[in-house]
Amino acid sequence: MQQNRRDFLITVSAVGGSFMLGISESGEASAAADSRELPAGGGTEFSPWITISPDNTVTVRVPTPDIGNGVVTHALMTVTEELNCDWKRARSEYASPQRNYVEDNLYAKASGRYDYAFFARATEPGRMQALLQAGASARERLKEAAAQAWGVPRSEIEVKNSVLTHARTRRTLTYGQVAAQAAGVRLDGEPAPKPPQDWWFLGKANP
Repeated sequence: MQQNRRDFLITVSAVGGSFMLGISESGEASAAADSRELPAGGGTEFSPWITISPDNTVTVRVPTPDIGNGVVTHALMTVTEELNCDWKRARSEYASPQRNYVEDNLYAKASGRYDYAFFARATEPGRMQALLQAGASARERLKEAAAQAWGVPRSEIEVKNSVLTHARTRRTLTYGQVAAQAAGVRLDGEPAPKPPQDWWFLGKANP
């Protein structure tokens, strides 16, 4: 599958100790490197496609009904590919058609496409690219939160199955333990998702 790099605006928020990340297409070329924090508060978050809870549960919001097309499994696998989360702790949640309607096509606008929400193929390229970017962005914020806690470079942090490890000192933290702190992280630039030839989960795992 060919992938073209697109510009996304990443939004992050901490709500109830959970890390929430939203993603939307940006019309500005520089927006991919520009993250903005959202004020904490209940029920007012902007299109949080990924939520990481203190109990290490990863929730991916899916805007398309699964009618045997595998859209839910595919969305979870796509995020897992970049986030390196524990597949057994990953779950899905349908985006609310009611909220999309009453909030002026909130989820449709989040992708920059009005046909994004509530139908289309599970492997629609734009959707895959957005979810891969969201997973990569969340991963790097979690790594930076752990690096700051330990006073080490982010490059020394390894991730696997929702656990952050500093190999040299053998210290570990779970994603849930640094979720709230990760919401306050500002990256110098957004990470590029891996090319398909480097995938370890998509197309190789059998959940």
